[in-house]
Amino acid sequence: MFTGFALGERAQTPVSTRQFRGTFAKLAAVCLAACLALLIAGPARAVASQDVPVSGPVDTTRPCSISLRDCQVDGQTFTAYRIASVNADGSLTAVDALGAAVAQTGIDPAGLADAFSSELRTAALTYEGFVVADPDAFQSASAVAAGGEAVLTGLMPGLYLLRASTMTVDGTTYESDPYLIALPQMDEDGAYVYEGSVSADKVTVARVRSYENKVTKVWSGDDPATRPSSVSVQIFDGTTLAAQVELSAANDWTYTWEGAGDWSVRELMDGMDGYACSVDLALTLADASGEPVSAEKLAEGLSAGGAEADTLQTAFTVTNTSRTPATPGETTPAGERVPKTGDETDLLPIVAAALLGSCAVACAAVMLARGASRRRRDR
Repeated sequence: MFTGFALGERAQTPVSTRQFRGTFAKLAAVCLAACLALLIAGPARAVASQDVPVSGPVDTTRPCSISLRDCQVDGQTFTAYRIASVNADGSLTAVDALGAAVAQTGIDPAGLADAFSSELRTAALTYEGFVVADPDAFQSASAVAAGGEAVLTGLMPGLYLLRASTMTVDGTTYESDPYLIALPQMDEDGAYVYEGSVSADKVTVARVRSYENKVTKVWSGDDPATRPSSVSVQIFDGTTLAAQVELSAANDWTYTWEGAGDWSVRELMDGMDGYACSVDLALTLADASGEPVSAEKLAEGLSAGGAEADTLQTAFTVTNTSRTPATPGETTPAGERVPKTGDETDLLPIVAAALLGSCAVACAAVMLARGASRRRRDR
């Protein structure tokens, strides 16, 4: 049995899952872990694991579906983009449309089976910019939440990036990080489940008056003398290109803007073959002085139906890591790694890396959905 716990600003939340044999089976367990960590905005730590039998090969031609239960607001649109196919032996192969992302980031779906939850979250956040830049290049399915449920059907086995539209209703904003879901899922007996079900009820709710956003470029493991003088970053609101900005030493490698939106970013990597790019995201509720809302105040507000805050701060960090360390034997910095965890009751192999992290997602009422494990911590 795989047991563990997740730590965040909220109380410690026990979680459990099983680790299955086979690449796809491992991915399923990891996904669930990432998902849970994301929604509760806290890193997870694994303690032990046990293999269980897997009943036969994956039926790669059998349609799948995913039911999102306990959706927090009717009218919110959920879209799943297929970014990798699954083979009969459970291994994953990136779809052609994801080729540029794999080449420029070094993050390959085939290698996610043994990834930690923090790495899964990074993968989801990094893939998101490539997907929204050309959404029609990916097979996808969408569903609109109604009566607390959204059902995505006609999905072929594979790895999906799931995104939810940002909605503001009566002053409350519901926002969700992207996260990764592997289909089919797997039950506690090791049998594949092609009609999956996921609870989307774990959200952070707050009422804010303003939105502050920024994207910052960070360099890792390279020689400052050889790095480019500037880089271009695209900012998307949903699948619409909202702006393309230049980051350089002149602006401290940072760009800021205001306003609510369904934000994601992508760096244009032309001529930067010596680097791998990754994206991270931190969401913070701040008071009128700009200080983060305390865990105690946040907990009190949530118990009363919604925490009060002045500003929702959305901060993207785009990291360029040298593929060749500047000093022989040097290793590039790696953040604290968070082992995979999961909840065998929800059985959502959400690879959400985007999924985990300091996910105090919030927004006028932020819905941190990494439906189970999607937003921010060390990660």
